[in-house]
Amino acid sequence: AIADQTYALVDSTVRRLDRDLTQLEKLLKSTGSYEAGGAKPNDLAAIQVTPGSPDWILAKVISHDPETGMYKLSDEDVESNKIFHLPESQVVVLGSLLVDKLSRGDIV
Repeated sequence: AIADQTYALVDSTVRRLDRDLTQLEKLLKSTGSYEAGGAKPNDLAAIQVTPGSPDWILAKVISHDPETGMYKLSDEDVESNKIFHLPESQVVVLGSLLVDKLSRGDIV
């Protein structure tokens, strides 16, 4: 009896929060204040090609799927035509303030 009451209370609270979040998202979208997570095409990112490796390379975002968290990126090395498909855990999108301060060959 108590477990059923607790479940019902938690379930109703979660449903209410889901409704509230949906309404907030609609409001933010209507005012232009909503931004989906993830990087935009042409954003620069540091990528870890091999999970757990200490080595990172510079790449450009081709696309990002927020549903799966997967990125499609191209190697920024002009001599490379490599394309990578990596999870968010292996991608660090570089903010514009940081990118403006970097030059080719800098160690980050």
